[in-house]
Amino acid sequence: MKFWKDIFWFYTLLFIILIVAIPFRGNVSLLGLLVLVASGITLIPLYGFSHQLPIGSKKIATAIFIYNVLLVLVGLIMSGYALMTHWGMGQVFMMLLVMLYMFVFLYPQYKYALKSKELWQVAIST
Repeated sequence: MKFWKDIFWFYTLLFIILIVAIPFRGNVSLLGLLVLVASGITLIPLYGFSHQLPIGSKKIATAIFIYNVLLVLVGLIMSGYALMTHWGMGQVFMMLLVMLYMFVFLYPQYKYALKSKELWQVAIST
């Protein structure tokens, strides 16, 4: 689990950078604030999986996972469109790198929300 704890702290660092960068942006949009809130909420299942702690309910963890899957799918569609319109090896490399990043992003959420039955059973019994 050390690897996933490191991943959690990496995403926490990215979240802190997003917060610190707010005053330095020229304009703060509602979409930017929504992305910030979604990033913070996503830390919940990442923390729960990395530390093997049930946080909230399984329904909330599943909802966060589904929300992030939808965001990743939208991002992949947009990346695919960008790849088709601006073909290049750099674009292919970046898309593969982003896909790897998204796998590392979604895997702990998937395991936490859908494949950690014993974790949620402990939460129910206590």
